[in-house]
Amino acid sequence: MVWKFVPVLLLTSIACGRVGFELDVRSIQSDAQQPPIIPPQLPDAQVPDTTRDASIPDATPLIPPAVQDDCPANYSFRLSSCYQHVNASVTWLEAQEACQSHALGSHLVQVNDSNEAAFVDGFAPSNERDHWHGSSSRVEEGEFLYVDGTPQTLDIWANGHPVAKLECVVYVDNRTFESSDCNRTNTYMCEYDGVAANANAF
Repeated sequence: MVWKFVPVLLLTSIACGRVGFELDVRSIQSDAQQPPIIPPQLPDAQVPDTTRDASIPDATPLIPPAVQDDCPANYSFRLSSCYQHVNASVTWLEAQEACQSHALGSHLVQVNDSNEAAFVDGFAPSNERDHWHGSSSRVEEGEFLYVDGTPQTLDIWANGHPVAKLECVVYVDNRTFESSDCNRTNTYMCEYDGVAANANAF
């Protein structure tokens, strides 16, 4: 804007050039005083909400997909594991070894809570509801461990149990545990949860 007007006005007269110069200055000053252009703001409805409602818990799968997808043959998926009842009367150790042979992560059933206890009680045939359970005190007298090496935390012992020197656990049809001679024979139930048995636990 400055270089268009000033040279022409100076050729006409100095006075006019002065006026033209002043006009140019005012024009420049006027342009400089224009407020900056602010881009329009998106309406609230279009602004993404990146906050998370703390009252809504993160979605976490309750069932390990690998367990459900990889159930061994003849196992049924329930709760968060796969189960199979075996109608064969064997010792506790034979039952554990048989379950392990089905798949890595398979072992004698480990009842961990009341929901699983109710399921296991109904899963076995009505005439075979007493069966070996995946816990024992074979490593240390009086300390019952699940076959995966964790302590047996569910306390549903029948009256008078556990009994000293009876190291293997039987799950009976009234949803209780009884200690038993490990060489006694019994039917058994296998559970596949993807967690391998720990040989040091029995």
